[in-house]
Amino acid sequence: MVSKRKIKNEVKKAFRLPNNAVVMSMMAVILVCAAPALVSVIDDTVNEQYDMPLSPEFIDPRINSINMSLQGEPVEGTDLGIDIIREDNVITVLSSTPGYKGTLSTFVMDKAIVKDVSKIVITSSSEHSLLLIESGGHNISGTYDSDLGQYTFSLSSIEKHYIMQTASDDLAINVIDTPLSGNTFEAVETFTIEVYGSVMIPYAEIIIGATGALLLICALLATPWFSTSGITVKRRR
Repeated sequence: MVSKRKIKNEVKKAFRLPNNAVVMSMMAVILVCAAPALVSVIDDTVNEQYDMPLSPEFIDPRINSINMSLQGEPVEGTDLGIDIIREDNVITVLSSTPGYKGTLSTFVMDKAIVKDVSKIVITSSSEHSLLLIESGGHNISGTYDSDLGQYTFSLSSIEKHYIMQTASDDLAINVIDTPLSGNTFEAVETFTIEVYGSVMIPYAEIIIGATGALLLICALLATPWFSTSGITVKRRR
């Protein structure tokens, strides 16, 4: 007759857990197979890109006026009583003679900032015919959101290259109200400038890096010198 103790021992042998090396080897196989499969379904389109506010060094603004007119008659910009004030990233244009049209070119920052810029957002107190970012004669147009009163300028690598190649050291905002449009400059115009860079989170690279670290841990735990309880030092016989 077989004793209960013997039966119990046989059951333990039948259901004995694999040793540490076997477990780690199985985990390594799973990781090697699963990680590439997961990365294969991830492409650059699902990598998260976040806008990161930058803090450019704004310069004391200068203003040029071009092709100015008032009530349909040509007028010199100096006769419009235009003045300009900057407080941090807010540009305020004042005039004692509102209702004029033309182009106001305001120099606001060093163009070197564009190397780190992904987009520039300018919030205007009123809508204008056109708002451009300009450096040395190279202009970039923005898209206007009437609900927010914002002009957004997305700077591609090509646009950055052209800006950096211009002779000018400064970046300017060109505000334009054409004679044919119904827009005119008010007595007080404000422009709030926000500059953004971008940060990309590459999920595929993170997965590959994490998998490599886990494989290294599995390799160490599969040796007789390492275990989840610590490092084991065995003496030579």
